Amino acid sequence: MNLRLVELTKRFFSKHGSILAVNDVNLEIDSGEFFVLLGPSGCGKSTMLNLIAGLEKPTRGEIWFDETLVASASRRVFLPPKERNVAMVFQSYALYPHLTVFENIAFPLRIRRTKEQLIKESVQRVASMLAISELLDRKPAGLSGGQRQRVAIARAIVRKPNIFLLDEPLSNLDAQLRASTRGELKNLQRNLGVTTIYVTHDQIEAMGLGDRIAVLKDGRIVQIGTPDELYENPVNPFVAKFIGSPPMNLFKASINYDKGSFFITVGNKKIKLPDNKAERIMSLKSKDCLIGIRPEHIYINPSGAEETLKGKITSIEPLGKDVLLHISIGENKFTAITPKMRFEEYEIVNVGFDPERIHVFEIQD
Repeated sequence: MNLRLVELTKRFFSKHGSILAVNDVNLEIDSGEFFVLLGPSGCGKSTMLNLIAGLEKPTRGEIWFDETLVASASRRVFLPPKERNVAMVFQSYALYPHLTVFENIAFPLRIRRTKEQLIKESVQRVASMLAISELLDRKPAGLSGGQRQRVAIARAIVRKPNIFLLDEPLSNLDAQLRASTRGELKNLQRNLGVTTIYVTHDQIEAMGLGDRIAVLKDGRIVQIGTPDELYENPVNPFVAKFIGSPPMNLFKASINYDKGSFFITVGNKKIKLPDNKAERIMSLKSKDCLIGIRPEHIYINPSGAEETLKGKITSIEPLGKDVLLHISIGENKFTAITPKMRFEEYEIVNVGFDPERIHVFEIQD
């Protein structure tokens, strides 16, 4: 099912004033797509999910499922959740503690007055799909966090929803289980072919799961793209810092033009920017800007070539086959990922940037 949000806005009112949770969002999600809403706490991503589910009414704007208008403030249209055929999995799983796993999964079908034989077949089918068939007689108290999460997903998909909504469903799992479950969840979504919207603040989760990702800030969509597009071409410093672990290095610099080329100065060295950055540089409002470069695009050059800079290692974080170095160059501090070598804290090293991987941004207020 295709989903379309048109100028969607949600404002909450209280005695302390109003809060604009979702601000004029326009978004189209393709049928069968795994789409991720990514952003920090309080950016409006869960509110947007609740609006799609029908748990909240929009203050302004419209929500379309294919050619069906399910919510419109101006036209006074609002289909309740039961008429939207959406399934939602919450962070807390929200299982019924007094019911067995079988009855928890079967609950949505019983509400629909489905025949008993069809309930049994449907529950057995999804339980097998999620490898929880042996748990059907247990109650939630006897399950691990990962097992409860699978039961919640089984309960959601047993009803064959048009849209699958997931609100940070993996956040209660430990790191190792979370990583393995991501792959299982993506494979499950591919097999089901259901349009899926996934909310998270974890960019690693977003990059691993999403066909496309929308990065949100203060109720607005800042950028939409594939994981590679967001990583390689962030539109502003917020996206640049939010996508990538460790985050992109950002520092203030002035751009100078000399003999047909643009340069920035880092420490006491001038770094020539590639010609393909000229269009972006010319669009800047000021020669003062933010320069960004990812840790893996900073290299340590022990030969001391002329184009390198002198930097001091302030701390070292082993990462297995690689090492993360925290480096100070003048007033600027950088992180660099480099193959594991013998480094010492406070050692002076030669540092080089990959000019092709340098990003140029406006300085934001």
